[in-house]
Amino acid sequence: MKWEVKPATLDDLMKTRPHLRDADIAEGVAAYGCDPLIPLTIGVTEGTAFAVHTDTLDHPILLYGAYVPPGADGSVTAAIWMVATHELEQPGYARQFIRHCRAQVDELNDKHPLLYAYADARNELHIHWMKWCGFLFIKKHEHFGHEGRPFWEVARIKKTCAYS
Repeated sequence: MKWEVKPATLDDLMKTRPHLRDADIAEGVAAYGCDPLIPLTIGVTEGTAFAVHTDTLDHPILLYGAYVPPGADGSVTAAIWMVATHELEQPGYARQFIRHCRAQVDELNDKHPLLYAYADARNELHIHWMKWCGFLFIKKHEHFGHEGRPFWEVARIKKTCAYS
């Protein structure tokens, strides 16, 4: 299977939305109280966003990126995000994703030395992905977001060497 990462477009988002994993939709609703399409649109248009295309699907298998919230120093900090389609849960797609995801997160971490996120504790794929990519699980917030559900606060700090 051919796997290609391209800058994400709104068209990619619109093609992917009908195929999103239920857990990703539930996470967006729990955090923001709305369809995840709304915050994802901001992530795609105002952040650094990528779409992962395969030669077997007519829509991206996943979208991911980093968004610098208003007032944050984008040269240092960014919120990382990812949504995936149901196909990512299939073994062939999952193996391909695992082979590539750390390098893709490393690239975002090169641009933003501190990446952070809040992940719905129910979203097991996101939890496993963040652990695999080396995120630190800082705190479990028992009542977070619009629905007041348990969310994990996570961060990934770029490893650097400092000489004095």
